[in-house]
Amino acid sequence: MTNPTKYIAHSSSRRNMVISLVVVVIVVIAGIWLVRGGASGFFASSTVSSSTLTGNAKVVDDTSAYSGKAVVFTAPIVTPPPSGGGGTATCPLFPAFPDEKCTGWKHTDVTTLKNCDDRTDNGYIWDDNPNKVFIGCYFSKGLTIQAPGVEIYKSQIHGPVNPHWSSNYSLRGLLLEDVEIESCLDYNDCSKVDDRKNPDGTPVFDYTNAAISGHDFTCRRCNIHNTVTGAHPGNNALIVDSFLHDFQIETDTNDQNAPLKSHGAAIGEGQNNGYGSKIIHNNLQCNRLPGQYQQCSSALSLYDEPQLDDVEVRNNLFNTINGYCVYGGGTNGTNIRFIDNYFGKKFNPFCGGQGNNIPVAFFYYPSDTKCISEGFARAVSPRCNWGNVWTGNVWADGSGPVPVNTDQAADAIR
Repeated sequence: MTNPTKYIAHSSSRRNMVISLVVVVIVVIAGIWLVRGGASGFFASSTVSSSTLTGNAKVVDDTSAYSGKAVVFTAPIVTPPPSGGGGTATCPLFPAFPDEKCTGWKHTDVTTLKNCDDRTDNGYIWDDNPNKVFIGCYFSKGLTIQAPGVEIYKSQIHGPVNPHWSSNYSLRGLLLEDVEIESCLDYNDCSKVDDRKNPDGTPVFDYTNAAISGHDFTCRRCNIHNTVTGAHPGNNALIVDSFLHDFQIETDTNDQNAPLKSHGAAIGEGQNNGYGSKIIHNNLQCNRLPGQYQQCSSALSLYDEPQLDDVEVRNNLFNTINGYCVYGGGTNGTNIRFIDNYFGKKFNPFCGGQGNNIPVAFFYYPSDTKCISEGFARAVSPRCNWGNVWTGNVWADGSGPVPVNTDQAADAIR
């Protein structure tokens, strides 16, 4: 008599084997369909053709592949710098100042950068970018930031950082920390102007742009150099523990007799931008590359045009060549606070070399007794610029306090 239990187990085993064979056949058919072009998008290209490939992908001969062709991916054409140079983890406290040894990426634990161009949309970082945190990256071109909350650490950006117009020129909380921004000719040669041209004759890099500009960003331990001008912070911007230095002049103005088109500064703000900005413990130096026409506006240019309000300038070192050392905010500037800054004599005994040896131009504060007793308006006396503070600002060599400019029109009503 047949054992029913044994019969049921045997039938179940045969049934499982049949199911397994069916699954294998389905997987094989699906794989052939993918390879021969039935799938597209995320999984595969519908046709392996060199005419449809861009970037670092190319078609090669491969006898083991379908139709004898395969797609391989090579390293990006532009490779990042090879290694860091070492330095301190953080910048020394005031009254010492940042330099190249504690700013940018080379002083960090990152020794080799990876190219992150493919994590942007041709230099644009949009709101739908899946990952907004970048660490140890090299970007071969400037960045345009549209997404909120982008964070870039221990990285290098070869070109300017700009906001997108659709965000009202806000960088939307961008954080740069231990980042180098430059427009050098190449990684190993920052002594020459990068005057390469695109096929249409336009420059590879737009030298009219600041290294970084826009509202709502933080730049901490940034090393900014070899752009025409440095940072142009807008509203609610913080630049701290950073080194801005060695700027290029536009090639068509590298002549003292040419019309001056490049009024560079390590940091400059104004034109109704810069409300609520903080410039804290930076080394701000405006000079041009060797052999170029040595012209700058200042190390720090605060312009009213028409008004500037609520700017804190504290614990910075200023040096500039052939210009004022600092523009102080203009006749309409209010709540501009210069506190405990050092003025250097690296290029000129008056820090800058313009304006009858006046180191500070267009800074006014409400010291006039008539402003207090009679409430004069700013239009009557620039000395009535409420909230402006000038205290503890001295020469870096220990030779005493730095005077601010006098204004004859204001003095005349005293």
